[in-house]
Amino acid sequence: MSANMQLFRPIMAALRSGANRAPSGARGFASSAGSDSILVSDITPTGNRTSVMVGLMNHFQSGASKVGYFEPVAGKNGEILSRVFNLSGETAGASAAEASKLLADGKKDDLMDQIYTKFQASKSGKDLTVVGGTGTDLDATVAQALSTPVLLTMTADRSMSAEDIYTTALSKRQAFADKKVDVVGLMLTGVPKCKLAALNGDLKEKLAKSGLPLVGALPEEDLLSSLSLEEVRKAVIAQTKAAFDQHVDVNTVVAGLQKPKSTDYVSPKAFQYGIFQSCLANPQHIVLPESSDKRILAAAVEVTQRRLAKVTVLGNPETVAAEAKKLGLDLTGVNVVDPNSSARMDHYVSMLVEARKSKGMTPEEALKTLQGDINYFGTMMVAAGDADGMVSGAMHTTAATIRPALTMLRTPDKNLVSSIFFMCLEDRVLVYGDCAVVVNPNPEDLARVAATSADTAAAFGFDPRVAMLSYSTLGSGAGPEVQKVTDATAIVKSKRPDLKVEGPLQYDASVDMSIAKTKIKGGSAVAGKANVFVFPDLNTGNNCYKAVQQSTGAIAMGPVMQGLSKPVNDLSRGCTVPDIVNTICVTSIQAMFQNKKK
Repeated sequence: MSANMQLFRPIMAALRSGANRAPSGARGFASSAGSDSILVSDITPTGNRTSVMVGLMNHFQSGASKVGYFEPVAGKNGEILSRVFNLSGETAGASAAEASKLLADGKKDDLMDQIYTKFQASKSGKDLTVVGGTGTDLDATVAQALSTPVLLTMTADRSMSAEDIYTTALSKRQAFADKKVDVVGLMLTGVPKCKLAALNGDLKEKLAKSGLPLVGALPEEDLLSSLSLEEVRKAVIAQTKAAFDQHVDVNTVVAGLQKPKSTDYVSPKAFQYGIFQSCLANPQHIVLPESSDKRILAAAVEVTQRRLAKVTVLGNPETVAAEAKKLGLDLTGVNVVDPNSSARMDHYVSMLVEARKSKGMTPEEALKTLQGDINYFGTMMVAAGDADGMVSGAMHTTAATIRPALTMLRTPDKNLVSSIFFMCLEDRVLVYGDCAVVVNPNPEDLARVAATSADTAAAFGFDPRVAMLSYSTLGSGAGPEVQKVTDATAIVKSKRPDLKVEGPLQYDASVDMSIAKTKIKGGSAVAGKANVFVFPDLNTGNNCYKAVQQSTGAIAMGPVMQGLSKPVNDLSRGCTVPDIVNTICVTSIQAMFQNKKK
């Protein structure tokens, strides 16, 4: 395994599986392929889940496991469970007031970021975390973000028939299925004794046929709703244990946790969290040439305040300070360098003259270039080791951003420079390449793009499964474009037998297992489950990534440049401040990889 993969893979592997490690004394509820958390979601917000959550925590704690509790939005159960189980530390992602305000302001994603970050901190050192849902539609989004399976609960009062329970439960399960969240079962609470036998008979069988196990039905007198908080402290464990032992099949819940997740894709929240945590642990020095763009200044301030990187912006210090003041930005900690008065200019001139001596460049020409092109000056900082990476392009074309890097930062083997995008979809992160640099690759170039994209994906924690895209799937069509992809696939397989690569494949056969099984006989390690997509040319790739981005609301992180000795990344001229922050962090990760190799 390469040094860069070793650097980042443990973080992403832990996030991908939820850090699924149980000690030898644990009851086996988590495995490397399963889950180390479970979200309990009531079908109605007014339902009583306290007995269920107490019962689960007590059951797993009795097996010498360290069990924690977390609420995405703080509620009454957090206080009860904290007292009963002597929980310490923060157990909520947001207060009810915070959550309401963020949702009302249209900042749902900000709320999810906050919940995810606090969840990761809360579950640190735990074998299992029981998550108390809100009982609202937010639960499906939370479960998806946290990559946790769900146990549904439902209060079955006297007015509800078995058919009512059945249809309501399946409807709720579908809301989670739409988010690609696994539901391990349904638990009923408050069941009248006269209905227990019927619900545990016909209804249980009917639910099982629909793939939703009925894991238990707690009688109404076994609930904790009639107990005061002080009484709970004394009686809850014994009461709940007795109810669980008699009425709940906890083994079904355990099996649901041990079951391999329906997908091994990395979730967007896990991916971004892993990147940010790596940046916090090892901040890199990133240069931003375009200080005259207010988005760049805002991103520089945010990155500095969050301690994600050390930032240098290029420009006249007085001009930059005046612009920051006008924007209400605090530049404390942000380094400002004026290329025209830099003490390093002579050194950069010498480096550029040496690099361009075959073209006859003179010191005068080099000085003029460095004073007139801020991207060249920023690139020279990276080449000289005065910065670890550069991010530009908010005000410049892709060519203007990367041209200096092609001169100063080529690898010794003159590897093809290409790019990928990390496409953060609702439930997964995919890699698209090349969508920004290589216009019309020949088979050899396309093979290089595929291999380099797979290596980049692996360095960021993916197990790359590479689909070589075409309008044909494994010979279903013919033509020069299909042949190019066929030849490129053969080259990759020959030169990199370690990679999982298949082609030519159509996009649908690459991502949908049912379609893949229809179109491909004999099985494939890639078809239906690809996570790295190599487009046949720039026209196809660029349009496809923009179509996905605009149609789905996906976050496109990139383009991330590949094939350079040190990282330089290009921004879209329509980029937002979060886009710039993400690109700075991705550039930092690449810089860590390069430094690790030295």
